[in-house]
This record gives sequence, C-alpha cells and structure tokens, in this order.
Amino acid sequence: MNPRDPSRSPESCLQKFPRIGSYGFLSDCETGALVAANGSIEWMCLPRFDAPSIFGALLDRSAGAMRFSPDERVPVARRYEPGHPDADAEGYVAVPNVDVPEEMVDMVSAARAYQANLTAIGLIRDTIQRALELAK
Repeated sequence: MNPRDPSRSPESCLQKFPRIGSYGFLSDCETGALVAANGSIEWMCLPRFDAPSIFGALLDRSAGAMRFSPDERVPVARRYEPGHPDADAEGYVAVPNVDVPEEMVDMVSAARAYQANLTAIGLIRDTIQRALELAK
C-alpha cells in the first residue's frame, strides 16, 4: 500500500463520507437510524441501540445501506400564490401531493406488523431454547 496514494487522503475520505451533521436521525426511543440526504439509511441497530448495526455504510461504504425512493418521478401539485416566498417566476408554489392521514395509517400499520414479527421471533427463540434445555 502506497502511503501517498491520493485515494487514501483525508480529502478523498471527506468526499466519500458526508459530514455527520448532514444526516437525519429517526428514532422510536428504543432504536434509531441515521438517514442520508438521499434517503439512504446508513446506520441502524435493531432491536435496540446496544444491538449490532444492520446497516453500517456510515463507517464503511461496503457495509450495507437501504434506500427509500419512488420508482418514478412523481409530479408535484402547483398552486398559484404569487406572494409566497417559495413561488417561482410565474407565481406558482410546488406543494407535496402526500395524503398525510393515509401515510400515518400506513406507518402505524407497519409499526404494528413489525412489533408482531418481533414477538413471533421471540417466541420461536424461546421455544428453541427450551427444546435445547430439554435435550441436555
């Protein structure tokens, strides 16, 4: 390994890895995830903070990540509001076409399914552990 290799310089590392302040933090107070600006989950520990990470691209780009993004470009709704600070030259403001109540229902449903899966995995683990104890 050449110590003068430009790909190993601190400047090249800064280009590969965003600053920690550019990540968003999502948490349910039991675990958390660091999300990059492109929607990629680059650090996450499950089921608790003290568990090993399942995504580690924050530290090593080959350690895995998961990205959420739409399959295709979704058109945004435009509303005519010439006095709005975000209005374009024609006076239109781009507004999201997200139905917040529907998305919240989907989020609660996904959280409940996740909890049910954790419970099922815990029961299977306990059953296997008891079977192993009986076999001793």
